[in-house]
Amino acid sequence: MADRAEGQHDRINTIFNYFTAGSGTHHGQFGVQNEKQAVTPEDVYPEQADAVDFNHKLVEGQVVASETEVCEHHVTTGTSNYQRSALTRHMNSDDHVLAKKTVTQQRFMAAAKVTVQKQYMPMLESQLRTAAWMAEQNIANNKFLPLIDLQIANGSSHFTDRKGIYTNHQAPATMQEYMAKVLKEMAIVRIKDSPFLGIMVDESLDIATNKKLIMFCKIIHNGKIQIEFAANISIHDGKADTVYNCIVEWLQEIGYNINKVSGFGSDGASVMTGRLTGVGVRLKALNPKIVHIWCAAHRLALVSYWASKRIPYLHSINEILIAIYNFYNYSAPRYVKIKELQALLGKKVKRFKRPSQIRWLSMSDAVDACYESYSALVLGLEHEVASSPNSEGGNKAKGILKKIKTFKFIAALCLLKDILKNLDQVSKTFQKNVLDIHQLKTVIKATRNLINSYRDNDPPTLSTCIQMIDENEEFQGIPLVCKTAWCCIV
Repeated sequence: MADRAEGQHDRINTIFNYFTAGSGTHHGQFGVQNEKQAVTPEDVYPEQADAVDFNHKLVEGQVVASETEVCEHHVTTGTSNYQRSALTRHMNSDDHVLAKKTVTQQRFMAAAKVTVQKQYMPMLESQLRTAAWMAEQNIANNKFLPLIDLQIANGSSHFTDRKGIYTNHQAPATMQEYMAKVLKEMAIVRIKDSPFLGIMVDESLDIATNKKLIMFCKIIHNGKIQIEFAANISIHDGKADTVYNCIVEWLQEIGYNINKVSGFGSDGASVMTGRLTGVGVRLKALNPKIVHIWCAAHRLALVSYWASKRIPYLHSINEILIAIYNFYNYSAPRYVKIKELQALLGKKVKRFKRPSQIRWLSMSDAVDACYESYSALVLGLEHEVASSPNSEGGNKAKGILKKIKTFKFIAALCLLKDILKNLDQVSKTFQKNVLDIHQLKTVIKATRNLINSYRDNDPPTLSTCIQMIDENEEFQGIPLVCKTAWCCIV
């Protein structure tokens, strides 16, 4: 937690320094209110405090203009001899008088800027940090001012009141927009400085159902491997040539040589992995050294899914878990009741999860939630049937109860809990930022041997379940149908 806070502080300081750099390109977007001119122009330009006129000297009959801030940059190259009358006319001209006033105004503006930086920059930094934290925590921007008020109430040293605070409703969004731009520029710099590059892409849809190509890069930065979020690019379709052109154009845009790209990672879609016209094949045509990798965690999930299809009852388990999720997820009163039951039974309150073949850990989470909350689940469904037996909800509860109050369901649930726990460990190993191939081989071999041992010896959760049912003829206090017979899962 401390590391995360320190990292956020470093990011904010970097962004803040970027905003307040001498160029002022982005800083100009955030003018500070109620400026005070406590710093004088002489503090800013002490060497030019008296140089507000066209002071001149007479040296050996020649009039030589001294260097001044008003006209020194506008004198053309050539002779250094000037007529006194010409200089006098120039000094009395409207243009020269206006130029002197302009220089004075510029000094006072610079002095005011120094004052503002000293007085208000800590406040601006705190506002930027607040806006950045809101973005990280997915907090709505209309909570910006209430959060500022909270900091004022808590006695923050940077805030005493709303003086100097951006009160416009678009202020936090504008801050976040420019911070995102700075972070993107910083990421691109790190990517360009990396001697080698690995590209990982996937297609997605945003909330407006626009097709996007999400791109991550694995780079070497300061001698360490790290992953950078590179781009989120809109594409009109998901064809191989579209994705390929998008990647190549992005590399050209940031000025990165494709010959330094060493790897390309994707899901197993034919668009990416096709042996003739896939994106990987097209990239290898430009750089034969590119290694195309099909996401190992995704492959593991798909292998597990397709292996489970050989056992019809496991497909039924998947449908039952989805039915349980839908029954409680779309009804707040039912969810409140199941939470109360879980609390009364001393169970850890868990939400039911929806299993999915594309979300790698979702099946394990769904099985764990059902296993841990089984007794509360049955009691909740029975209450639903008793309170409204002829309603749609009552009929759905009857159907679910009929399927889950069997030894067959409990045995399959326990078996899946043990197997998926081990597969999840392998999946998490695949998803590490830095992967040790030797360690990975050891993990895969140990997991394979452990799962194979379940053919001869019952896994621990299933063994405990069978012992519990043999002794009490019930599971977690719930009587089961077909209590003493081992119903074949296959």
